[in-house]
Amino acid sequence: MGIRKEHSLFSRVGISRRIFSCMRGRWLLLAVSALMAFALISCQKKAVVAKPSTPAMLKAEVAHDEFAMRVLASAEELALDDQLELSVEAEAPETWNCLFPDLEPSPENFLVLDSRDETPQLLDSGKLRHRRLYRLEPLPGERHEIPPLTVRFARAQDGTEPVELESEAFSITVESLSEDAWEKLDIDDQQGMEPVKAPLSRRTLWTIAIAAVAVVCLLWLALRRRREKLLEPPPPPPAYQTALQAFQRLLDEKLLDKGEFKLFHIKLSDILRHYLEARFQLPATEQTTEEFLQDLSTPGSPLQEHRQQLREFLRHCDMVKFAEHIPQDDEIQRMAEVCRQLILSTGKEEETITAKEGEHAAL
Repeated sequence: MGIRKEHSLFSRVGISRRIFSCMRGRWLLLAVSALMAFALISCQKKAVVAKPSTPAMLKAEVAHDEFAMRVLASAEELALDDQLELSVEAEAPETWNCLFPDLEPSPENFLVLDSRDETPQLLDSGKLRHRRLYRLEPLPGERHEIPPLTVRFARAQDGTEPVELESEAFSITVESLSEDAWEKLDIDDQQGMEPVKAPLSRRTLWTIAIAAVAVVCLLWLALRRRREKLLEPPPPPPAYQTALQAFQRLLDEKLLDKGEFKLFHIKLSDILRHYLEARFQLPATEQTTEEFLQDLSTPGSPLQEHRQQLREFLRHCDMVKFAEHIPQDDEIQRMAEVCRQLILSTGKEEETITAKEGEHAAL
């Protein structure tokens, strides 16, 4: 009894130490992450990123029956260093799919930087509005043309013929860079010039130092956790596994074949009592059968639903142990099966609880 209590106490202390170690490791990991984030931020130069303007100028519109398409542009005039946002909108009933055109880059007009589809919007009319945005970069030239764009509507469920709508072409004016803008580009016409490598700034050196410290801390933390995991003793097996092993060893002794009915039932009863004591922290080995059954009748008892089986099993064992009762073979087999089923049915609950405690300890 004392050994079991000490084992349980040491198990709880071990779990507490593991939780404390995990919490300490988590704080260290957070500190290292903060250092690395600071290093990354320090490496980056602050720059003002211009958000692309939302296309708002209607350049083309086509409608046919229940279908419609519009082409909108973010501007009518651009500088050479600007970007053009182009939006193609299409409206169709919910059951129709919408296929947008893939813009090909033109060597004389625009470069296609990227495109993206937005989430369709449900309109009050019951139709869906689809939208695809294109981001274009103009090439040198005074006036660039956006070719006709075709949107295809299709419905595959019933084989209905697809519908195509095509917009008209339109032009965008592109202004050349001013002389001041060209001078800011700082283009050197001389050949054979090599760039001068600037020395590392103090800020860069500090960034490298912080990153190195962060890497060392991460390596130390990883090695420490690996060492703790290797030194950590394995958790004790669940009580139901220990009880089932003892049950199998009792059967292997073949006491029934030798006519040792009383000894068999003494050991069988002890196996179940020690299991219940370890599993539910009940004084099952120190109480008489009646005292133990009386405690099970208390509201909230974890074994209340098994009270009838336990009463039958324990009283049967008492009859054999104290009243010299010689049971029949089928009666012995039934009581042994009752013992095994009690261990199995309550052991599954223990395994679930142990798994959840392991997950919390790992966190």
